[in-house]
Amino acid sequence: MTKGSRATRGWALALVVAGALGMSALGCSEKSGGTDPDTAKPLRIAWIPKSGTNVVYAAGKSGAELAGQELSASGRAVEVILMAPAEETGAAQAAVVEKAIADGVDAINIAPFPESIPAMDRAVDAGIKVLTFDADAPTSKRLAYYGLDNRAAGAVAAKILAKLMNESGKVAVLGQAAGNIGERGQGFVDEITKNHPGMSVALNRPCESGDGDCTAIVEAMVDEAPDVGGWFFA
Repeated sequence: MTKGSRATRGWALALVVAGALGMSALGCSEKSGGTDPDTAKPLRIAWIPKSGTNVVYAAGKSGAELAGQELSASGRAVEVILMAPAEETGAAQAAVVEKAIADGVDAINIAPFPESIPAMDRAVDAGIKVLTFDADAPTSKRLAYYGLDNRAAGAVAAKILAKLMNESGKVAVLGQAAGNIGERGQGFVDEITKNHPGMSVALNRPCESGDGDCTAIVEAMVDEAPDVGGWFFA
C-alpha cells in the first residue's frame, strides 16, 4: 500500500476531527478562567474498517494512527480507537457501530457496508460526528465522504489495461454487486464497452464479502474463458 493511500485515510480522520472539535476546541472558549474543560479531554475517534485482516485497512489504520499523533501534537489529544468487525459482513460492522455509540465516542470514521447505515444514523442522532472513507453512504446522515470517485477510477483502470493489450482482446472483471467495489467494476465495464471497440468484457462476476478469498471463483472463471487476455480486480 502506498504512502498516498495511508495519507488519504489519515486526512479522512483529520476531517472527522475538524467536524468533531467545532469552534470551542480551537481554544475559543468564552468561559472566564481559561480553557473549556471539555477541550482538556482526549477526543475519542472510532476507526471502523470493513475488515480487521484486509491489508488495505491495515495500511489505513497506520495512516489514521499517524494522523491522530499529528493532530495531538497540535494541542488537543486525539485517541484513535480501532474497532474492526469480527467478520467482514455488514451485520458484524453494524454491531461495532452500535458499540461505538454505547461507548460514547466523539466521532466515527468508517468504511461502511450498506447494512451499517441505520446504526450510523443513530450515531449522528446521538451527537456523534460520522465521516466515511473508502466506501460512501450518501443516503445516510454522515457528515462527509473522503475518498475516490470509484467509477472514474474504474474507467482509468480500463484505459490502462486497454493500452497494455493494444486495444484488442477479451477482459474479465471480478468485483461486487454494489458499493465502492461495484462502482469501480461498473466504471471499468462502461469504459471498455463505450470507448474500446476492439475489446470485450467476457466475464463479470461478483465476489462478495462472505465468499471467502475468491480463489475458487477466479479459478472457475479461468476455466470458463481461457482466452481472456486481461483481468480487472475491482
